[in-house]
Amino acid sequence: MDAGPGTAGKSGIPRIASRWKRCGTVVQGVARVHSIISRRGLFAFLAVLLAAAIFAAWRSRVSSKEELLLLCGAGLRPAVSELAELFTAQSGVSVRVDYNAGSLLLGRIRVGADGDLFMPGDEYYIRLAEKDGLVRESRTAAVLVPVILVAPGNPKQIRTLSDLARDGVRLGLADERTAAIGRIAVQLMEKNAVPRDAVMRNLVFESVTVPELGAAVALEHIDAAIVWAPTAAGFANTEAVPIPPNENILANAPIAVLNSSKHLSSARAFCELVLSEPGQAVLRKHGYETPLKEKEPKP
Repeated sequence: MDAGPGTAGKSGIPRIASRWKRCGTVVQGVARVHSIISRRGLFAFLAVLLAAAIFAAWRSRVSSKEELLLLCGAGLRPAVSELAELFTAQSGVSVRVDYNAGSLLLGRIRVGADGDLFMPGDEYYIRLAEKDGLVRESRTAAVLVPVILVAPGNPKQIRTLSDLARDGVRLGLADERTAAIGRIAVQLMEKNAVPRDAVMRNLVFESVTVPELGAAVALEHIDAAIVWAPTAAGFANTEAVPIPPNENILANAPIAVLNSSKHLSSARAFCELVLSEPGQAVLRKHGYETPLKEKEPKP
């Protein structure tokens, strides 16, 4: 017996309700999955932001990495370059070195140039800087010994300072207004009663810095020059004629922390390295005499 229309309608309602229930379950499942995906996406987004923040902080730290500026006499380059590398390896602080004549470096400091350390190769310029109130503290790092630099084999047979006044000697000297060795050369002539006029007649080359003299002798542009012993050691195609101790004039080479230093603790740490046994060994390797370590910095 066929069911009537009323019977069919009643039996279809549960099926429809069941289908709607299953659809609701599917919708809820989709919503739950979407929620999970959304949360995971949010976490991923936050992770990306965190990584970006960490990278930005790291880059900022690297870009603002501490760097010392050392104003240094040109003749000290070989030893100071090695000292700067040693300091950076130990501390992580880089050292930028500006090499030039001591008087020119002092002039820059006087007009307000930035700088943490001053090592001109002669205490004369340190004392001038101290008088101007530019130096916080200074220590003697090395002792410089003048020698007469000649060509290999010493063809002009130059043995003493007085030989520099002989006819036919092509002489090179540093400008006493710019380089410490130039001023010392004048004092050596005066101390040993060498006629300055005779010496100046032989002058064919006047340099701004001492390394220029070493190069001029090595290239045989001149026969002789008065230079520091470490300078002489740096030029293979030359010979150094020693000046007897009683005739010679030694020069202290201090290192000073400047009042303009923006990295005071690191500047002092560099000075301590220079004065330490490893630092003094580097200086001796390059031909410098080294003083006894001073207990306290000079004010």
